[in-house]
Amino acid sequence: MGNRWLMNTFLGALIAAPLALADSTTYMVNFTLNDGSILPKMGTFTYDPSLQSFSDFEVLWNGLTFDLTDSANNPNDATPPCVGAKTGAGASFALLDGACSGPHTGWLGAVGNGGAVFVFEAFPTPLEFIAIEGNVSTSASDTFANGQWTIAPVSEPSAFVPLIPLAPLALVAQRRRKLRCTF
Repeated sequence: MGNRWLMNTFLGALIAAPLALADSTTYMVNFTLNDGSILPKMGTFTYDPSLQSFSDFEVLWNGLTFDLTDSANNPNDATPPCVGAKTGAGASFALLDGACSGPHTGWLGAVGNGGAVFVFEAFPTPLEFIAIEGNVSTSASDTFANGQWTIAPVSEPSAFVPLIPLAPLALVAQRRRKLRCTF
């Protein structure tokens, strides 16, 4: 019974592992610089389209880490036409994925008066806008930069990788079972 249980557990985990990770995707943000001299060093987030939810959304700019998770899930917006009927995190993902374009779409980082802000934004008109923003306190020198971005999914290791150490155990169990059956 022990070997059969081990084999069934291994096969169940093998089948269930990819299903548990199926909906959320981690993305890397790639930045270009239009003005200023400091390009963000890193930007990543995880988005689950089935839940329309962001997690772990961080940008590292000017030595400061901005957590944009809450703002991405609840952006400042007046529903610009570029995001269609999407709201909340769905509208934020549409913005990040390139639904909005034009001269008033981009990222912005600024430091001044003891604080810093980092924003992804689009505002086709003053009354139609969407912004994902984060603020931190800092004593860093005043600076400003802006530019464009694209996003790309991060290739994740297979969901089966954590199960690799179990494979020899399953093979040993199977072999023992076969050996018992031959006597």
